[in-house]
Amino acid sequence: MKKHDDLSILINSLSKSEKRYVVLSLSGNLRKGKSNLLELFKLIDVLNQSNRIITAENIADKTSIKHLNAVKKQLKETVLRSLRAFHDGMNSRWRIDKYRKNCEIYMSKRLPRLALKEIHKAIQIAFTHELDFLLSELQMLRLECHKSLFNLAELPGEIEASYSAIRRSQESASEFFKRKEAFEVLRANFKARGVARTRQEISANTKLYDRAISNIDSSEKLSHKYIIEEARSIHFFSIGMFEESYQCSRAMVGLLEGHAEEKESSTQYLTAIYNLIVGAYFTDRMDDVRYNLQKMKAAKTSLFTDYLFQQERYFNIAFNVYFNNQNMEKLLGLVSEFSDLFKKVEQHMDREFRLILIGQCANICLFTNDVRSSKSWNNLLLLESHTKIRRDIISTALMRDLIITFEEKKQDLLLYKLKNVKQRLSSKRRLYSAELAVIKAIKEIIDKGLMESNIEILEKIESVFEDEQNKRILDQFNYLRYFRTRQESF
Repeated sequence: MKKHDDLSILINSLSKSEKRYVVLSLSGNLRKGKSNLLELFKLIDVLNQSNRIITAENIADKTSIKHLNAVKKQLKETVLRSLRAFHDGMNSRWRIDKYRKNCEIYMSKRLPRLALKEIHKAIQIAFTHELDFLLSELQMLRLECHKSLFNLAELPGEIEASYSAIRRSQESASEFFKRKEAFEVLRANFKARGVARTRQEISANTKLYDRAISNIDSSEKLSHKYIIEEARSIHFFSIGMFEESYQCSRAMVGLLEGHAEEKESSTQYLTAIYNLIVGAYFTDRMDDVRYNLQKMKAAKTSLFTDYLFQQERYFNIAFNVYFNNQNMEKLLGLVSEFSDLFKKVEQHMDREFRLILIGQCANICLFTNDVRSSKSWNNLLLLESHTKIRRDIISTALMRDLIITFEEKKQDLLLYKLKNVKQRLSSKRRLYSAELAVIKAIKEIIDKGLMESNIEILEKIESVFEDEQNKRILDQFNYLRYFRTRQESF
């Protein structure tokens, strides 16, 4: 049994509340005070937490299990069954599915009145959460219940009412998916391009937004209002209109906080809070940032995906906040904390945030003069497939690699990398005036034989970063602050 075994990965991914529930489920199947499944679960959990290699010999020494593969297979099925039961009742769709299945069971037992009560509960939840694409299906089942009751006085009216409800829900679902599709186009474009840095890029983003927003008009539905505000927030952020983006994010949070049932352990709510924090950060509302950062960290999550979402966004903004304050002690603590999380859940993390967080760790190590660790983190980015990585992330990784080589004082390698990075950024159309200025400044001091003249580099690039468009690169790597810090250390 290896560390990357499916069962080990599954157990390692569980939250504390999920583990508690699984342990309680396994404890209910004790025989003579023992359970091979519970024994194996606890052992794998302990070995995962201590980051030790899990082997068959290890398990044989510490347990009385004889047929390990059979017990592993049974434990995996039991854990999955427990997780299904754990999440049942927490998610609106799970609850709808439960009531629908109850309805079908009652119908099969020829108890249509009881079936009708169950399907009404499901319809009410679907209506509350605006799940129009499920409503038409549930209405059909409700109609079947009425047909089974066969009340001649009421049946014609019920048939007409059911089909009217089905048509309305289908139209609403079609409208929702039209809006959702337009929104996803905007999100995908922003993920691929990052924040625009030229007038041409801003113009291209605005045209795409105008084309997409033509499918997103006003609506009274909460889900539609939320999509509209999030689409606007993403668009304004992508073209550098941070104040407008912040106001849209505030509207998103206000919409959800006005509907308590939408707030509960919802990724949607975490997204709104995160977008609000980012907007506040870029508009220098640091009190707002700190307040909402704690609010996000304290938000209860019942699903592993929500927990992971929360951790990714928390570390992303926390790195930025403490970098802004130059609190290096706190930053190193965050790097260590993130490193532990990264080892456990790397394969589960959202790819974009995983790359952003890796880049931030590389920055922190470089600022604290830990060049070796910075190189290790940065190499994780450089080893990624560059066709699938956001262009501004890979551009920053290439420039950061250049700075690392500069700090290592490997002159021959540095001369090669200067040329290579310039060519690669040009081919990707990411060689802006800021990057070009840094490359030229490093090249000039090499030609003069001044390998430690950070102040001369700083003088050559300061004027370039006065341009508002070039300031955006400093969010991923602050060249001005870095070279000032390095100069002060000499």
